[in-house]
Amino acid sequence: MRRPRPAPHALASGPFTLATGRAHETVDRLAGPAYRSLGRGLRQAAHLPVTFETRIAAMRQVLPAEAVLAGRAAAWVHGVRDASAEQRVEVILPRPGQVRARPGLVVRAEVLAPQEVLMTRFGPTTTAARTAYDLARVARLPPAAARSLHRRPPVETVPSRPPTGPALYGFPDPSVLRGEHPAAVARRLIGAVTAVDRLLFACKLSASHVDQVLDRHGRSRGVGSARVVLALADARAESPPESVLRCRFVLAGLPAPQPQYEIYDGTRFVARPDMSWLKWRLAAEYDGIYHDEVEGMPAKDRSRDVDAHGVGWELLHYDRFSLRDVARLIDRTHRVMLRRAG
Repeated sequence: MRRPRPAPHALASGPFTLATGRAHETVDRLAGPAYRSLGRGLRQAAHLPVTFETRIAAMRQVLPAEAVLAGRAAAWVHGVRDASAEQRVEVILPRPGQVRARPGLVVRAEVLAPQEVLMTRFGPTTTAARTAYDLARVARLPPAAARSLHRRPPVETVPSRPPTGPALYGFPDPSVLRGEHPAAVARRLIGAVTAVDRLLFACKLSASHVDQVLDRHGRSRGVGSARVVLALADARAESPPESVLRCRFVLAGLPAPQPQYEIYDGTRFVARPDMSWLKWRLAAEYDGIYHDEVEGMPAKDRSRDVDAHGVGWELLHYDRFSLRDVARLIDRTHRVMLRRAG
């Protein structure tokens, strides 16, 4: 059987427009199995993988030069490489009407300050601080809910009783939600915090780095949500489940834990749990999906837990099933915390 003719060199390295393709190939071959469609007017050689980077490169072919990558696309450029090939590419343009709507592309009309844009090998991209601000606004909290959470003082002591009902999700007064279910609003909020955590960690930023962006856009839509998200965000979180777990504790009204605190026995290192309550020598660990499959990991954790117990600490372990039952998660943690508080 004859081997298919390879794509010309000009078309073999990445996405291209049909206009470019017609300069090197026939229309029939461009529509054949040697090439795949990446959307209206865009093609790529079939042997090349389709990734999120491919999507960005493809959209750059049809976007004006001044289009600025934003949101999760900008986060990907800054090192948060968790976007799938199906993720939509988000850009900011002062006049979005100059670009035709197409699947896989989100165009927002925004005003960007010059210091909020930098040039990367993927073209103009929002800075890490501006990207964090945009990701934080995605929480889309009802205004009254955002005000309620923003004004809530930090919790320093263990509540005498665990929260129930809407309070379990951070909303003791459900009227601030405008009819939305508290669990749905909390999921949206935690999703935004998780995205910001990952960006802050990747770029070695703190939430305070975003304050200047907030100050510049103090009256913009979504600023209330952004303030709440950034108050909950922490650059020390090392995985999305850690962010979710921490947010669940804080929204339920438990004291905020400190991520990645190192426990020592004198000068001997003992452990660095995902999050800790130093006041009560209590720590929480998230065990990932492959935790029990890594050879020696469970035994190593048991040994570490014994060492931590020996210096007065107690370690709680959670997994993906724990995160599915919020009431049980908070009740268990609250009971142990209350006992430790004595």
